[in-house]
Amino acid sequence: MTRRAPTAGGAGPRRGARSIAPGDSIAVPLLRDFLLACLRHDALSDVTMERLDLMARNARLDLVWLAEALPVLVGDLLAVAEAEDWEYVADALSRAYLDAAREDGAALDPQDLG
Repeated sequence: MTRRAPTAGGAGPRRGARSIAPGDSIAVPLLRDFLLACLRHDALSDVTMERLDLMARNARLDLVWLAEALPVLVGDLLAVAEAEDWEYVADALSRAYLDAAREDGAALDPQDLG
């Protein structure tokens, strides 16, 4: 039996924000955009589409099951990232920050970030 996704506050538009940490939150539309961007990225889009295709071929497009499986896909990808991967990301983000700060007129040195 195919379960249906809840409609009240589920798949449809939802306003508001989700708490990330005390005093910090993210707007629901922005969160959903981020999640879609992650799942549409080349690293995950093929497996996401394969799962959708398999369910569609079996005439069982089960949105609740898929909604439960999607966080696992993202988690699996994050689980294989090693310290050097996160260091690469941190370096790219810090360089982008420094470039943007310089464009805004700040006098920053790469040493400022350690």
